Amino acid sequence: MLSNNNLTSAEILRINNKKDKDYFNLLINNKNTQVYDSIQSQLKDLIQIRHPASILLNTELNELVKIHLGTMNIDEYGVWVYYPWSNRLVHLLPEEEFIEVRTNRNLYKITPQERELLAKKRIGIIGLSVGQSVALTIALERTAGELIIADFDQLELSNLNRIRTGLHNIGLRKTEIVAREIAEIDPFIKITCFTEGINTDNLNQFLTQSTPLDLLIDECDSLPIKILCRKSARALKIPVLMDTSDRGMLDIERFDLEPQREIFHGLLVNIENIDFKNLSEEHRLSILAKIVGVKEISSRLKASVLEMNQSIKSWPQLASSVVLGGAIVAETARRILLKEPVKSGRFYIDLSEIILEKTTITSNKINSPNQDEQWNEIINYSLKNKNIFNETINQLTEDTIQFLISYACKAPSSGNNQPWLWLYRDNILFLSIDKIHTQAFGDFLQIPSYIALGAAIENLTIASESIGLKLISKFCNLEEEYPLVAYFGFVEQTTNDEHQKNLLPIISKRFTNRGLFNAKPIADHILLEIEDIVKTFGYNSKIQFLKKKQEIETLGNIVAEMDRLRLLHPQGHQDFFNNELRWSKEEAELRGDGIDLKSLELSSSNLLGVKLLSDPNVASLLNNINGGSKLLDSSKIAFSNTDSIIFLTLPRFSMENFLLGGILMQKIWIYCTSRNIAVHPIVSPLYFFYRHLYGQNNSLNEKEIINISKCRNQFSEIFNCNPEDSEIIMFRMGYSDHQNQLEDKIRRPLGKVLKIITN
Repeated sequence: MLSNNNLTSAEILRINNKKDKDYFNLLINNKNTQVYDSIQSQLKDLIQIRHPASILLNTELNELVKIHLGTMNIDEYGVWVYYPWSNRLVHLLPEEEFIEVRTNRNLYKITPQERELLAKKRIGIIGLSVGQSVALTIALERTAGELIIADFDQLELSNLNRIRTGLHNIGLRKTEIVAREIAEIDPFIKITCFTEGINTDNLNQFLTQSTPLDLLIDECDSLPIKILCRKSARALKIPVLMDTSDRGMLDIERFDLEPQREIFHGLLVNIENIDFKNLSEEHRLSILAKIVGVKEISSRLKASVLEMNQSIKSWPQLASSVVLGGAIVAETARRILLKEPVKSGRFYIDLSEIILEKTTITSNKINSPNQDEQWNEIINYSLKNKNIFNETINQLTEDTIQFLISYACKAPSSGNNQPWLWLYRDNILFLSIDKIHTQAFGDFLQIPSYIALGAAIENLTIASESIGLKLISKFCNLEEEYPLVAYFGFVEQTTNDEHQKNLLPIISKRFTNRGLFNAKPIADHILLEIEDIVKTFGYNSKIQFLKKKQEIETLGNIVAEMDRLRLLHPQGHQDFFNNELRWSKEEAELRGDGIDLKSLELSSSNLLGVKLLSDPNVASLLNNINGGSKLLDSSKIAFSNTDSIIFLTLPRFSMENFLLGGILMQKIWIYCTSRNIAVHPIVSPLYFFYRHLYGQNNSLNEKEIINISKCRNQFSEIFNCNPEDSEIIMFRMGYSDHQNQLEDKIRRPLGKVLKIITN
C-alpha cells in the first residue's frame, strides 16, 4: 500500500493562486490552526548568506529585505506549508531560496553543483529502525530529492531506545513518523511511503516506479526480502548499502558497476534451494550468521544472540550504533551518487577498536616442562626400578611393543587429551602421566587423567593376552614416584586367550556417542551382565543404575548446568576452546588430539552457539548476567530420550582407585560396544563436585559455589553418594542409529607417546 496522503505529506500553498488562497484563508481563520510566520528572519538569513564578506546591521538587513521583496506583499511571499497531523501552518521561503539557505552550511563539503545533482536522485530505504536515522541524515544533508521508504511496522515503546521520536507517536506506522519528520525539516523533499513494507508483489514497484532507484538502502529484518531485493537490484544495476548497527559494519554492493557480483559478497551459497516459507528459526539464524560473519560481530552482540528467545526477545540495537550507522550510510550514499570511487566490500568503523585500550587475556595454565625435560625425568625414574618383578620377564620386539601401545592408546580420555607416555627399557614397560596434557581446569587433581590411564591399562591387558602374553602390573606410589604411574612386565602364556582375542577388535570400534538415542530400551539381562562385570572386578566397586524418567531428566538438568558453568568459567572456557576443541577434521588430525567439532553432534543453531561462545568476552558477559540458558538445551534433550544411566564408584578417595575405576569403566564400555549399545560418558558434574568436596574453590566465585552445591545436593538425592568414595564416571546408555567416531580415531603418533630404549 502506497501512502502519500495527509497522514504523511505536508500541503504546500502558494497564496497568489486563488484556490490555495481560499484554502489558506480557511486555515488561518480556524482557531485550531497554529501559525508560525518567521519569514522576516528567513529573508534576513538569505540576505546575509548572499553577502558573506559583510557584517550587516539589522537596519541594513531590513532595508535589503525590502529591496528583495520589491512590490510583493511579504505575507504572499514564498509558500505556506500546512502540516495536517499537527494543525501547524508555517511560512517559508520559496523552494529554491529555502534550499539555498537550509543547505548553506554544507558549503563546500557539498558544492552548489553537487547539491543540484543530488536533488535529482531517488533513494529507496527498506526498514526504518536504522533506516530512520539514515533517512533523516540524508534529508538533513539533502543527499536526494526523493526518498521511497518502506516498513510495515508500527512504533512501540521498546523502539524508543533507538528511534528518535515522541511518545505521542506510539502506535503510528514508522513510515508515517519518518515522512512527517522529514516534511517538518524540508517539505520540498518528495517522500513516498510503502506502509505495508516490501513483499514479492510490490518490490518491483518500489525499485522502479517511473525509473529505477539510484540507490537502495537495506535495513530490514526479513531474510527473504534481504536476498530478494539484492537480486532485483542487481538485475536493475542499483547499488545497495547496508549497516548492521554493530561495530559500524557497512556493506557496499556496487551492482551498478558489477552487475555479475554475488550478493552478500558470495557469503551465501545455494540460496536458490532455500525454502523461505518453511524456514525454521534455527536455519534463519544460521543464514544470518553467514551474512554478518560470526567472527566479526561484537562480543556484546554475540552474547545477545545467544540470549535471544531466552532472556531477550529480539536483535538488540543501541541508539549510538543506529545513529552512527545513519551517518555512515548517508556519507557513503552521497559519495556513490556523486560518482566518487567507492568500491564494493565490507567495512568497519568500530569505535571500540579505536578508543578502548587493548587488554591481554593471560593464561591460567600451570607451567609445565617441555617434552624433552619430561622424557628425561621419566627415564631417570625408570633407572631406579630395574628389578621390580620377581618373575622372569620376556623381552619384546619393537614391533610387539608398538602393537600393544597402539591399542593402549585407543583408550578414551577427557577432552581426548591422551595423558599417557610410555617408556620401554630393560624388558619393563613404564606408564607415566603426561604433565603437558594434564593442566586443564576440569582435570582437577589429574583425576580424569588417571581414569584415562586406567582405561589404557585395560586395553593393554586385552592386547597382551590376545597374543599370548600375560601382563604383570604394579602400580607406583603415586606420591613418591610421580610422574610414573605403573610398571608392566610380560610373561608368555601357554595358550592364547580366545575371549581377549575377540575383544581386541572391539577396542577399535568403541567410541563416544553424544547424539540422540532411539526409543529402544536396554534389556534387563544386559544390565545384569554389566552388574556382574562390576562384581567380578572386585575392589568393592559399586554400580548404580538410573532408569526412572523423572530422575534421568533431573540429572540432565544438573549436567546441563555444570556444562554451562564450565563453558562460562574463564579457565574452563579457555581450556575447552583453546586446548580441546578442534574446528575441523584437518586441524584435529594435524594436532592428533582434542575433540573434532563434528563429534559434538550439534544442531545448526547449537553449532552457531559454539562459534559465538568461543569469544571469551561473550562467556564473561553471559557469566555476569547469569545467562547462557540456551547452552543447556542439548544436554537436556540428550537426557530426555536416554533409557539408562550408570554411575560407578570405588570406596575411599585415592588416585589408585581412580586408576582402577578407569580399568572398570573400559571393561563396561567395551562390553556395551560388543552389544551395540551406545555410550556417552558424563563427566562435567563430577569434575566440579571433586573441586567442591575437596575444598578447592579458590578459582570459583560465590555464585558458582552456590550453584555447584545446589547441583550436588540434587545429585545426592538421585544417587546414594558417599563423599569419601572415588566417584569414577557416569554413562548415558542407549541405542543409536548412527555412528560418529571422529574423536576416537584421532590419536597422537606413537613416536610422540612411546620411547623404546634398547641396550
